[in-house]
Amino acid sequence: MNRTLIDAIAHKRAFPGKKGPVQVVETHANYVILGAHYAFKIKKEVQFSFLDYSTLEKRRFYCQRELELNQRLTSGIYLRVLPICQTREGLQILESEEGMVVDYTVQMQRMEEDRHMPVMLEKGQVKPEHIRQIAHMVAHFHKKTEKIYRKVDWKNILEDFSDILSAQSWVEKNMGRRESELIHAMVWSVEQFLERMAGHLQYRNDRGFTVDGHGDLHSQNIFLLDSPVLFDCIEFNDHFRQLDVLDEVAFLFMDLFYHLRPDLAEFLLSDYLEAHPVIEGPADMALFYYFLCYRANVRFKVNALQAEQSGNTEGLHQAHMYWSLLKDYYILFQKRGWF
Repeated sequence: MNRTLIDAIAHKRAFPGKKGPVQVVETHANYVILGAHYAFKIKKEVQFSFLDYSTLEKRRFYCQRELELNQRLTSGIYLRVLPICQTREGLQILESEEGMVVDYTVQMQRMEEDRHMPVMLEKGQVKPEHIRQIAHMVAHFHKKTEKIYRKVDWKNILEDFSDILSAQSWVEKNMGRRESELIHAMVWSVEQFLERMAGHLQYRNDRGFTVDGHGDLHSQNIFLLDSPVLFDCIEFNDHFRQLDVLDEVAFLFMDLFYHLRPDLAEFLLSDYLEAHPVIEGPADMALFYYFLCYRANVRFKVNALQAEQSGNTEGLHQAHMYWSLLKDYYILFQKRGWF
């Protein structure tokens, strides 16, 4: 479904729930219709190197997968999967299939926007106690969720980082040739580091530190209610969700740096490690800093893709910010002699 059809559904309020103000939010892979009491997440008909929503059958499957996986961390937020139907009255989100089903959506309880973590960070309202709650919740989740025991191939980890090469032309166009050439230097350095760390990566896996986690843990996916709500985990690719616990924590740590709150980032790490001690020596700390580089890489790439799709100036600004953060981590890594 394209944006015009989504806007038509929103304009006619053709979905369950009480009438009220409606807003449509667009990302690189989804549309979200925000109604008075519910949110309806609709997957775009897109295919990327890391995600495939290209068919109706796949979008239905991933809607159901999203519902099930997010219910591990939330209660009463993810409600059900609903059909989007072509009826005599036009496109409607219905509670049962009627007419021709053209797509599917995940119905969610809408939460208070002023409790969205990025909004609260912007207003200086996020306190150490909020971070302590998140750290303990994530640590508890990591302890109880499924452990993934496997043979770790450092080349697969390198492949994830190296996907940034797909953004090289965008970087050259928007930031200049010198910056685009830096991408190759980063990838080469990461390759040397991961090859040296191959044995330690396997050791951590054997210790039970690879889990079926959230996969996309940053402030945009958190609401700070009486108890934090961690939502929107990765459903479209198990590989990105099944990760080292330090990779998961590094994402939110990096995001707090992006929001200029290094103090909260340090609280996050120390409180998490108090509840779940998974850094046992210098090699683990080096890996943690590698994951910071990787997560800045991911956020840069996502925002660059969104800016390219929509021409959104905010996405462009955010891409520049994450690129700057990635470079800072890379330089720090070099100074410490890890790369």
